[in-house]
This record gives sequence, C-alpha cells and structure tokens, in this order.
Amino acid sequence: MVAVSQIMDLHFIPVTRENLDMALRQSIYFREGIQALMKVSRTLGFRECFEYLGGYEFEDSGKILYANT
Repeated sequence: MVAVSQIMDLHFIPVTRENLDMALRQSIYFREGIQALMKVSRTLGFRECFEYLGGYEFEDSGKILYANT
C-alpha cells in the first residue's frame, strides 16, 4: 500500500497537527471489539503500516487520556 502523494511524487508539507480522539462510555470501552481495536492500535505493525504512507504519527495511539470514574 502506497499513498497517492508518493506515487505522484508530491511532497508532504505539514501545515498543522490534527489529533483524533475517541470518546467512549466506560461500559462500551470494555466490550470485546473495542478492546481488540485498542490492542491492535498499540502494536508496532499497526503504526508501521500507516507511517509507511507518510505524514502519520501514532505516538499516543491506544492511550487513555482521560477517565471519569
């Protein structure tokens, strides 16, 4: 898999950084499918797949940033 910008030999110039957060109720978070997604998002293979495309960073993927108990 290759980004179209790489095929077209276009250079990526980052203008800003955009964060994508996911908000879930605690009861939803512990469901099997969500736990599988969180586990995969923490793996090196997942990060490498998107970093290969260029312009993506995943240093915070899979982290719980806030929990309301």
